[in-house]
Order: sequence, then structure tokens, then C-alpha cells
Amino acid sequence: MGNRESWMVLVILTQVISLGAVGFSADEPPVYPSAKVVVEQDTFDLGKIKQGVEISVTFVIGNEGDGDLEIHAIKPDCGCTIATLSKAQRLVPPGGSVPLVVTFNSKGRFGVQDRITQVSTNDRNHPIVELTLKCNVVTTYVIRPSPSVTFRNGRRGKEISQRLKLLPGDDNKRLELLGIVMADPGIRCNAEPLVEGDRYGHLLRFVVDDDAPIGDMVTQGTLRIRVDQEEEEVGITIRGSVVGDLAYRPGQLISLKQTFRGATLPPWTVTSTEKKSFSVIDVDAGPLLTAEVTPRNAKRTEYRVVLTVAADAPSGPLATVLRLTTDTSDQPLIEVPIFVNVAQAVDVDPLLVRLFNGSNIRQRQRRIRLQTVASRHLELEVEAAECDLPFVTTRILPVIDDRYPNRRIVIAELADDAPPGDHRGTLTLRTNVAGAETISLPLEVRMMTGGTDDGVTSPDKQPGGSRP
Repeated sequence: MGNRESWMVLVILTQVISLGAVGFSADEPPVYPSAKVVVEQDTFDLGKIKQGVEISVTFVIGNEGDGDLEIHAIKPDCGCTIATLSKAQRLVPPGGSVPLVVTFNSKGRFGVQDRITQVSTNDRNHPIVELTLKCNVVTTYVIRPSPSVTFRNGRRGKEISQRLKLLPGDDNKRLELLGIVMADPGIRCNAEPLVEGDRYGHLLRFVVDDDAPIGDMVTQGTLRIRVDQEEEEVGITIRGSVVGDLAYRPGQLISLKQTFRGATLPPWTVTSTEKKSFSVIDVDAGPLLTAEVTPRNAKRTEYRVVLTVAADAPSGPLATVLRLTTDTSDQPLIEVPIFVNVAQAVDVDPLLVRLFNGSNIRQRQRRIRLQTVASRHLELEVEAAECDLPFVTTRILPVIDDRYPNRRIVIAELADDAPPGDHRGTLTLRTNVAGAETISLPLEVRMMTGGTDDGVTSPDKQPGGSRP
């Protein structure tokens, strides 16, 4: 073979190799298995359903892809709808399917309902599938304004002002009231015929019994009705307060915020329900609260009670009872619970004093800050500062800023001749503030051998400490 022929063969081989390389290029992306979600029926229309019933439908979710279908989340659009799948059911193999049961609760619903449940999957083309449940909720009865009664200051033997109307529902079918059962004997319900347009129902009246207990009342009632030959029970709720000769508010005195000594609590009032004159014989709230009673009108049909926290009340929670004695026959004694959170008279920082024999002055000396919390205009005097450890000295700094007479600084300092080892004592501060005449703070001293501060943490970084 000549040179020309050899050259031609070489060129042809090169082209063949190049074409082969192009046909089997390693740069082509690989094809991975993928899921494809399908739903046999994504909408159910249930037509008319009765209010208060639960109804379920089953959606079948299938996988027509060649990879596993992963169901990430199921989100109904309303709390009235429930749809769940177990962890095992959330992975659907190729060609498989899983039933998803969606339950709709029609309690409290009425009219046309379009409930949508979103299903999130790993299908790249359809990551979210919407499943729709439609229905028209119809009522067999209606209670207006609502199946609940609320009243205040109900009088024994008197009718409550609020009434309820029991009427036929959407289809206006015949409604019969078969019976009324009240869970609490303190209140009774009477029914009488009611006509509204072309609807025939019942008007419900509520009366407080003569022997109903005084105070708050929460009870239930059950109405037995029959509509279109079907019987059912209807629940109603009654909430209110029953009063005798007197009504008072609030029912309890609670102050969770910091209440300072000398401060007054929100006023408490007691009123004659019949607008008759009465007298307050005595009032008592314990030794830590003072009570002042004043009539609010000339006829003495209402009184106001103001409670003041005593100057010697201890800091922290205070629980007691307000007792009011009257000349009424129905309520000679009224008792009201009281809870007050008495504020600290003086704020102290730090609450634990630590001293070290280190080379840093901040380790050998601590500044204790005192401040009255009731008012910055209340002048604070630290009359004495003493420590029961003889090698710890104290001194009271004068007022630095006249704008803040309620702030004072006390210095506790470790002497050079303190014995080695760990020591514990008490720092006692005496002030002019009522309720905080004596303040005792725990004190810790650590004396390292040779006066070194190796391995000793500065008091600035100790719990309860603060930078001077």
C-alpha cells in the first residue's frame, strides 16, 4: 500500500473514532427513575348532608412512574377535615396505590362546603395534588341567637333577660319539642309556642330557682326534639352569676404585677340589687392590708372598698380574704379571695458577695448597689454596714448624684492579713426603708496560698456578681 492509500485509511479511521465518541459521549445526563402521581377521582360531591354528622370519602392515590412516590405532607384547609396516612403508607412503589380517607365533620357548618386537601409529593411535574370534597350542609333546626345563654346578676325567682328561639331548619319541616332536661337544679327552662313567618317553633325562657346558690353558674341543658319523625338531642350552655340582696365585683382581687407597699389595689364595689339601702357593719382583709369603706351615694345602695398594702408587708406573694359584714338577711357575710405580689422594698446587687486575695482589686473588693424600687424620689439611707468576718471591712459611699437619692453604694474589702482557706460569713446592711430595715447578704472569702490568684475566677464572672 502506497503512502497515499495509507494516509486515506488513517483519515477514515480518525473520523470513525470521532463519530463513535460523539455517539457515546460521557457528558449526556443519566436518566433516573421518577414518580408520577395519579388520583382516580380527585373530587367528591356528596350533595345534601345533615348538620352535625361526620362523613368520609376515600381518595386512591396511585404511582404510574418507574420510581417510588413519596408523600411528604397532607394539609386539609380546615380543622373540620381530617386526613392522615401512616409512615408506611407514605411510600408508594411503581404501579402501586394507597387509599387516603378524608373525614369531614359538619358540626357547626352550614350551606355549601368546598373542602380542599393538599397532598405534597416528590413528583417533579405535579408536586402538589388537590383533593376536593363538596357538600351542602342543611340544618334540621336552628337556635337563635346561639345555643348558649349568658347572664349577670341573676336574681332568685326572676327570669333571665336572654331568651332563645328554637325553629325548624332549612327544609322547614315540622319540629316538636319532646322535653327539656337541665343538669343544674338552680335554673329551669320554660317553653311556649312561637311563630316566625311560615316557621313554627318554640320560645325558651330561663328562670333562676328560688334556692339557686349565690355565685357563678355554669350548667348544661338538653332539648329533646323530633324533626320529620327523627329524634335527636340538642345541647345548650348556660353561664352566669346569681346574686342575692347584694352584687359585688370583681369576684376576686388578683394583682400579679409588683405591688409596692403603700399602694392601693383596684377598687371593689358592692351594690344592692334591688336599689335598697343597706349598711356595712365591718370589713377586714387581714393585718397586711388596710381597708377603707365609703358609700357611693346618699341612699347607701352601693359601697366602695379600697385596700392598701401595709408598710410592714413582707416581700413576695400575699394571699388573704376580704370579709365584709352587712345587715342584709340574704348575704350577711361576703368573702372575696385576694392575691397580691408585694414588691421588694430595696433592690440589691449582687445577692452573693465573693472576695479573693488576687492581685486584681476587683477580686479583693466588691461594690454592693442598693436602690429603692418604689420611687426614685424616696431617699435611701444606709445607716450601717457590718460583716461578721473580722478581716472584711465595709464603708458606705456618699450620694454621688443628687438626682438619684434612692441609690447607695456599699464597699466590702478583704484585708491583707486574712487567714488562708475558705471562709463564709454574713454582710448585714441597715436601711431607713420600711420592710427592708435589715438586709443580710451571704459572703464568701477564698484565700489562696501566697496571695496568688492562679486558678481563681474574678468575682465579675461569678454567679450573682456584677461589675463594679
